[in-house]
Amino acid sequence: MRSPRIERTSGNVYADLSVKDADAMLAKAELAAAIGTMIRERGIPEGPAAESIGLASAELANVLQGDFQDFSERQLLDCLIRLRSASAL
Repeated sequence: MRSPRIERTSGNVYADLSVKDADAMLAKAELAAAIGTMIRERGIPEGPAAESIGLASAELANVLQGDFQDFSERQLLDCLIRLRSASAL
């Protein structure tokens, strides 16, 4: 059996895969991860979390599953800011 080929990464998987706008995609991935982390750490159900940041539950679920291409960095940052400031949650 052959050993798997190992390649060094640039630190940006999107750039490594030659994805268009790789830096923006990495930034959006990091924002989506931060949103997911905050939701988990606070123990907030997705429904109330989505409502507090102005997304439909299905949209938040998509973002948390990595489907954030339709969102701008600014939109995701705004969601994170709203979630952070939602003291009632």
